Formats: sequence, structure tokens, C-alpha cells
Amino acid sequence: MEQVKHCIYCGKVTSRMRPFILNPRADEELYCCSLQCLNKSQQFLNWDMNHRTCAYLLLAVCVIFNMFSFGFYWKGVKQFLPMMGIGSIIFCYPFIFARYASYQPRGIYRTNKIVRVFGLLLIILSFACMIYSI
Repeated sequence: MEQVKHCIYCGKVTSRMRPFILNPRADEELYCCSLQCLNKSQQFLNWDMNHRTCAYLLLAVCVIFNMFSFGFYWKGVKQFLPMMGIGSIIFCYPFIFARYASYQPRGIYRTNKIVRVFGLLLIILSFACMIYSI
């Protein structure tokens, strides 16, 4: 029995006998249901490869400042600024999976929307905490 293949971009089940493949002959092939999804997936992968390192470095800096803010008991607005930075980075750069095959169950489009909602919730939470601490 053949495994069901999902489109890497939209998450729909690929119905063709020969779907569009983003990386043919790879260990984990990434399937697309249409030429449009193939083009959008390629654009995302190119954007991801160009921005992932910068995003992880910014995230590391914000996490370090967040540890300092809670470790040294900073008070007021500066206590929650790193958490707002983490939420902003997650919202702008929703890279949560190291391997692209992990996007297949829901697709890149839906997964990025879900991650951005969590980033926005973190921004709102940190903003509410800042307002409450003043």
C-alpha cells in the first residue's frame, strides 16, 4: 500500500499519479499538487535559506536577554521587551521545522499562519505584562 502524499505548500493530498516534486531523487521528496504550489514552495525555500541564520541569531540574542531579565529580576518595561522581541521574530520568521518534510501534514502556508498566530499571541501577552507592570 502506497503512503498518502501531501502537498508541501497547501497540505492537500496529491491526487496525480506523477505529482510535481520539488526535490527529485532526494531521500525525502517534497511533493506539490500543482505548478503554482511548486513555484510558491520554491520561493519559500529560497527565502528560508537566505533568512534562517539571521533569524536564529536574533532569536538567540532575545532568548539570552530574556534569561538576563528574569535572572536579574529586571523590573518594569525592560523585563518584557525580550519576550516581545521573541514574539516579533517568530511572527516575522516562522521557521519552526529544521526539515521541510515536517511541513507536509498541514503545508507551509497553514503552518506559517499557525506559527504567526502564536507569535502574535506572545507579543500581546508581553505587551499586557508590560502594561500591568507599570
